[in-house]
Amino acid sequence: MPASDKIDLMQDARLKRFLHVLRLLSEIYALVVTFFILLLLLPGRPVVLEALSNLLNWALLPSFAVLIIAGIFKKWRTVAIWAFPFISFMYLYGELFLPGFNRNYPVNTTSQSVCLSVMTCNMTGKSDTGEGSQIDILRDSGADIIAIQEVTERCGNAVERNLSDIYPYMVIQAEGLKGIGLLSKYPVIQQDIFKTSEDSLYHALAVIRVNGVDITVISTHIVPPVYRPGVNYTDLQREDMAGLLAKVPKYGPVIMMGDLNMCDHAPEYRMVRKAGLIDTHREIGWGLGNTWPTTIVPYARWWRQTLIRLDYIWHSYDIRAIKIWQGPRGATDHLPVLAEFEIRQ
Repeated sequence: MPASDKIDLMQDARLKRFLHVLRLLSEIYALVVTFFILLLLLPGRPVVLEALSNLLNWALLPSFAVLIIAGIFKKWRTVAIWAFPFISFMYLYGELFLPGFNRNYPVNTTSQSVCLSVMTCNMTGKSDTGEGSQIDILRDSGADIIAIQEVTERCGNAVERNLSDIYPYMVIQAEGLKGIGLLSKYPVIQQDIFKTSEDSLYHALAVIRVNGVDITVISTHIVPPVYRPGVNYTDLQREDMAGLLAKVPKYGPVIMMGDLNMCDHAPEYRMVRKAGLIDTHREIGWGLGNTWPTTIVPYARWWRQTLIRLDYIWHSYDIRAIKIWQGPRGATDHLPVLAEFEIRQ
């Protein structure tokens, strides 16, 4: 046999071994993901599982491509092993990637309706110029009502100093990372800034009169999943969410938005849906809608992909969602989220 043919055979054998190992690794990965999903179904999930569950969307994302490739090459064992992760991805996120025939409704306001734009924005910056950058984003957004979180004293003063000409009605509690706020172009006729417990962050609730319609708007910041000795943050998050939802009125238009520090398959997410609020992104958005973090490596502006959706805009059933989108990157590690609504008078 010629030497060249022997080399070709050796290369083919190496390629086959490489593909075989790659296939085995993919199957092991799928089995690990399947086991992880089954663990998430158990009550009383440990802190590590709760934290890792935020990345479940990315863990399941390869399933679609792997199933197609395995099917083309008739690797039925691989197809069978990857079937459960694929079904899980389609169940949890599939609707977000299907053609949105009912998404981004046309604006059709009448004399009996009000068109309202809102925005939620985390304000903590990475540098001394961060607040200026965030304030520019707020000013340029054109939103009628803005919810802000992580409002430090310096940030609160900057907001009041630079934005009072556009947003004459402000509800702000400036207190480090616990700080919260609401900015409105429309009159605030009732307001409440509260904490649900000693360890929780602040929430702001305001009744805002928009062209004669009273709308309850909530800016919220649920406690983050940060480990502290002696504190079960999962219980603290659920208690915080339960205390917040107890403040949500049962009747009348409601918009709740902010940094909820949860993924959309968490128990706290189901609590909000059970309370009768609609996730605007799930309703009319497209894609995963991730908002955090804007950079994996600090100051690495070349990284553009966010990993987790932490920032939400919710609304009651008597409000019609028209559009939702993400705002531009600023100095904070969160992307702002904006939405437009139609509210019947």
